[in-house]
Amino acid sequence: MKYASFHQFKNVALIDMEAFLPDQWISSDEIEKRLTSTYEKLSLNPGRLFSLTGVQRRGVFGAETLPSDIATYAAKNLLKRNSDKDDIDLLIYTGVSKDYIEPSTAARVHHLLGLCARCLNFDISNACLGFMSAVEMASHLIESKQIRKALIVTGENSASLLNGTINRLSNTATVNRTLIKQMTASLTLGSAGVAWLLGSHESHPLKPQINFTSTSASTDLVDLCKGHGTREDMWMETDSEALLTRGIQHGKRHWNELSIKTYQHIFTHQVSRGYSETLARELGLDESKILNTFHQYGNMGSAALPFTFMEGMKMRSMNKGDEVLLLGIGSGLNTQVM
Repeated sequence: MKYASFHQFKNVALIDMEAFLPDQWISSDEIEKRLTSTYEKLSLNPGRLFSLTGVQRRGVFGAETLPSDIATYAAKNLLKRNSDKDDIDLLIYTGVSKDYIEPSTAARVHHLLGLCARCLNFDISNACLGFMSAVEMASHLIESKQIRKALIVTGENSASLLNGTINRLSNTATVNRTLIKQMTASLTLGSAGVAWLLGSHESHPLKPQINFTSTSASTDLVDLCKGHGTREDMWMETDSEALLTRGIQHGKRHWNELSIKTYQHIFTHQVSRGYSETLARELGLDESKILNTFHQYGNMGSAALPFTFMEGMKMRSMNKGDEVLLLGIGSGLNTQVM
């Protein structure tokens, strides 16, 4: 029995991409200053957050900024270059951050962008892999000619989760090293909006082509990372060590089944320095071909992998015919290669 799915595409193009970044940034030093009393109580040395994760800073939007606003800003900038909105048959919002329980965040993005009434719109929720899961779904629909173009968006805002985590660590009378360990991952989270426009490769032959996607699930690990609360008050419990070890074990098995030998560039979901180094070592990847952004942007949830690919497009010399790999591991636990 095969361990992973594999779907090949011959007619799917990535037409355009856009990101929207916050103008507020919080350093790891600033977070630790807010946790001074907790650090003193537990005899923890300042600098441990950066030492453990490699994250120097992360961005946040205002706590009142809706995820749909963030996604809309990214999409509007993209649509300025692709003006025929009536060709968009599908809009999917993919963020971990959401406006409300209902309606869908996609509904408000659809309204703010002024997309046509027949444009199907909904949310996909799949933790940090939500964006890439939506790209896969849209690729199937484009390949089968059910739709012409798909707009995939996300708008992650870590402000309330960062503040909520700091408040819990500062105000919990029974705070201990175990609780700090469970919440360290929450302190690495950043923010961003991302929008990708997909269409047929035959109509856009000079654009990057999506060749295949492959996914694999190990849902026995579903309890290793759990988010709680509302948009205004969020917190997360993460067994970071187990998630790193078991997640990469699963990813390695997935990777080995695919037996991919040729590639010029690799982009992975951004978690931490330990994650990136361990992933490269266990999968036998050439680290010189991997670009990391977590140092300056943190873990931006569903925006992290597509944003890092976009940064690579700007920072690296890519040639026609280069093969580029996107690798993601998300809570649940699921892995994806594209």
